[in-house]
Amino acid sequence: MEKSRIMKMLTEVVADKRTGCRYWFDIEGYKDARDYPTPLSTRNICTKLELNTDIEVVSDEAFMKQVRRFNNYVDECKNAVLGDVDFIKNLGLALADNEMAFLIPITADSFTKIANSIKSQTNVEGTNAIYKKLNQVLYLLELSCYFNYIPNSKEDGEAYFSKMMLDIRRNVDDAFGDRPLARKKMYELIDEVDYILNTCEVPGIVDKWLEINPRLKYFDCVYEIISEEPLMYERIKYGDLMGLKYRFKFFPSITEVLEREQYFEEKHKRFPTRSDDRLYQDELVETLNMRFNECIETIRDELEE
Repeated sequence: MEKSRIMKMLTEVVADKRTGCRYWFDIEGYKDARDYPTPLSTRNICTKLELNTDIEVVSDEAFMKQVRRFNNYVDECKNAVLGDVDFIKNLGLALADNEMAFLIPITADSFTKIANSIKSQTNVEGTNAIYKKLNQVLYLLELSCYFNYIPNSKEDGEAYFSKMMLDIRRNVDDAFGDRPLARKKMYELIDEVDYILNTCEVPGIVDKWLEINPRLKYFDCVYEIISEEPLMYERIKYGDLMGLKYRFKFFPSITEVLEREQYFEEKHKRFPTRSDDRLYQDELVETLNMRFNECIETIRDELEE
């Protein structure tokens, strides 16, 4: 649950007059169920309430007015009064098949969970900015000929990209000096992208990236050697290359060779103007996103333990 959603929810308290129990009303949770994937009209909601709950409708007009006033409260917090617990439970049954979908009991345990969630989200605040900067670096791969040149030029790019990465590290130190776990995880991402910039091979990536995105293997030169120099490939595979110690990171199976051919065939058909360099860049960008989300989940999990 997002921090802004939690903070808003904490201000919305409803009580069950029969039991004395108090609940937080999850406004944003209700709005998500009401508005996605297709927004429900007042009449749609009324129909769902009639079909999925035991609610008794005396007057269609009065019933629709009640739902409309409730939605006005949710959307604008004016000209309305928040419904009682039973009404919100019926909405939970109607829209989410769970009467407690939009209600969270106010207990010590739930408060602790919410506090931990806010703590973890506070710790990941600012990480999107670092991710965005790393993403911008990867998007320059094709324009810089694998980071060898300043984009769209023939000027040496080593100093240019070194400064970009150094600035990102400085941003991490400034933003996460008091949040060691987030700082550590952002530095992991920076080191992994730095590895790409400083490795003179394709795919020049750490093993972790290959594990989460096996498609990156398709850009390894081993496939070209198999296609263009099959005899040389066999000699390298079996260690018989005139005494030269040259090894591939892996030796593709026939299935992998065919899967790679299908991959490029589909990509070139879908994106006829994109070069293989651009396709490789796309896969790197996608993998960075996956790694970023892994890091965020690790931060949250460790803080909520």
